[in-house]
Formats: sequence, structure tokens, C-alpha cells
Amino acid sequence: PSRELAMQIVRQAQALLGRRQGDDGSRMVQQAIGGASMPRQCAALRENRPLIVVGTPGRLADLSREGSLRTHGASALVLDEADDLAAPAFEQPMSRLLEHVGRRAPSGKRQLVLVSATLAPRTLRAAAEAGHPDIEMVAPGEGDGAEQGSRAAAASKMGLASSLPPNLSHAYLVAPRRHAYDALRRSLRASGAERAAVFLNHPRRIPDAAQRLQAASMDAVSLHGGMDKIERGNALQRFRRGDANVIVLNEVGARGLDVPECGAVFNLELPSDARHYVHRAGRAGRMGREGLVLSIVDPSEAFVIDKFSRELGGDVHFSEVILREGKLVEVTPEMKAETLRLRDERRAARGVGDGDEGWDDAPRAGGRGR
Repeated sequence: PSRELAMQIVRQAQALLGRRQGDDGSRMVQQAIGGASMPRQCAALRENRPLIVVGTPGRLADLSREGSLRTHGASALVLDEADDLAAPAFEQPMSRLLEHVGRRAPSGKRQLVLVSATLAPRTLRAAAEAGHPDIEMVAPGEGDGAEQGSRAAAASKMGLASSLPPNLSHAYLVAPRRHAYDALRRSLRASGAERAAVFLNHPRRIPDAAQRLQAASMDAVSLHGGMDKIERGNALQRFRRGDANVIVLNEVGARGLDVPECGAVFNLELPSDARHYVHRAGRAGRMGREGLVLSIVDPSEAFVIDKFSRELGGDVHFSEVILREGKLVEVTPEMKAETLRLRDERRAARGVGDGDEGWDDAPRAGGRGR
């Protein structure tokens, strides 16, 4: 669904095939992304006759329609981040690809592979409408193995939690919205993460968030849809190389971003649901490493954490934390009771009623259940 993800896959495929063939693999794997020169892509397809073409839906459909990309003989169609590709925005190009790819495959059969941390019902319906009603699900199993089964059987067993890296810690910190950036800055430092991803929901807020972190002497870059191809590529390269240790982005960057050194994900704004939480969280704890997912929530939205916990199921446990002496400290029942006692004492001293604004504006404990 995105140029960055496509190019990431191109590099990995070229490296894998190149090692087998003793070269760089560039002739066997061709990119077909929007924003790049289409005439050059057409020329490369004619000259190299690649084994694998990786691209974004719109450009792949254009090359197929133009005749440079001969899709009828392809024996496999792989949809990475399949949930995104089933969205209405990609309906037209995906309809063409599903109709034309593999129509005259040598084996007489086309293999359709759907890859995603989550598979929504609409994605499976789209696959059925494209002639693949019986999808075999392959999910992470015990150890290094996998569990396989029919769509219905596997779907009933697969919770969202099974899509999360196993070594992630999930936490939340309650802070009034006006103190959210201060809580983020302090939490980033307290986490000790080599690199971190900060997520917001609205693209227009991303540049401002990155600038605030830069003003706090943090090497932060932003990634959003308003940037051109070169700007986006440069931001990702800086983050991958470690020249920037914080990247601020939204859902566009959540899908498939693979930076193993990313040790923490911060939700400055909560995702819309548990599925989106999974896609964000998967940017940390990759390749078996430990990782942290910390959501900074206003007291009025702390209930959403309980909702995510129920939807994720499995063994996912959310810990409430506070900032204390430069560290993230898990809140204990005793600490919550002490916070409430101090709050009540200060309210009584100031003559503040239960319905009035609380005294404690700093990032604090005791958010859930208020």
C-alpha cells in the first residue's frame, strides 16, 4: 500500500536472490511504485524480464493496462498488508490486478497470498469474490512452528494478540492533554530506547510534534503523506541509520516499517481500535528483541485501555506507569491509594469539591476508574 514498504521489500528480495545468484539481484526484482519514472520502469521490465515485481496498486495496474507488465502469466499474487489493500481507496487498481494476474498461469492455477498482522472479514470477502473462497490460514504457533487450517477454524483461534511480537511490554501513562508533550519528552528519555516511533492520528499535527521534540534537543524526523517521495525517503534513511533516534508518524508509516533497532512505540494519540494498535505496536520488539509500547492518555480516555485489553485477548497486560526520578515506574495499588489520599487532603485544604478540577496536573497515576 505504500512506496516505502514496497522499496523495503525490493531491497530484501534483491538481497535474498542476489546471494543465490552471486550478484546484487537487481535484474531479478523490479520496483513499480508510484512517483517514480514510468518510462524507466517500462524500459527496465523489457530489458530485465524480472522474476518478481513489487509495487503499489495504482502503478502496477497502470503498467498492466499499458501492456509493459504482462500479468496473465504470473503464477502468484502476494498482497502485503492485505487489510489496507482491501480498502475502498484501492478498489479500482486491485480489481484489475485480481482479475488479470495469473489468468493464463502455466500451472493453470494462481496462488493468492494475503499477508497481514490482522485479517479483517472484508479482506476475506474480497478474496472470496476474486475466486478464492477457501483461504488456508497460517498463523504463528508454538515455538518456531505455525498453525494451519481452514479460514473458519483458524479465524476462531486467532486473537489479535497472536500477531504481536512476543517480547513487548504494554503500558500507559495518564497525563492531562496539556501536559502530553512534556510527558512524551520525559518518557522517551526514561525508556532508554535506542530508537523510538511516536504515533499521532492526524497528519497535520506531525510536523509540529517533531519540531517540539527537536526544540527539546531530540533528533526527531517526521513522516506523513504531505511529504514528497525524496523527503519521505530521506526521513526513513535518517531513522534507519540512527542519525535520528525518533520518528513521528501516523498510520501511513505504521504498516510494514521494519527497523529492528526500534525499541519503543509511543502513542501520543490513541489508535482508533485494537487492530490499529497491533499494527503500531509491531514496529517495536522485532527480530526477537524486547520492546515497549507506551500510550499517553488523558484521564478522560483511560477507559480505552481496558477496551483494547479485552479486544486483544491472550496474555496482553497493560501496566499503568508514572514518571519518577527520570524512570518509568509501574503503579502499584498502594501508590494509587496514596495518590487518592493526597488528592483528597489537598482538595479539602483548598475547599475544592469532588466535581471540580483536580489538583494534580502533572503526569500521574490513578487515571483508570475515574
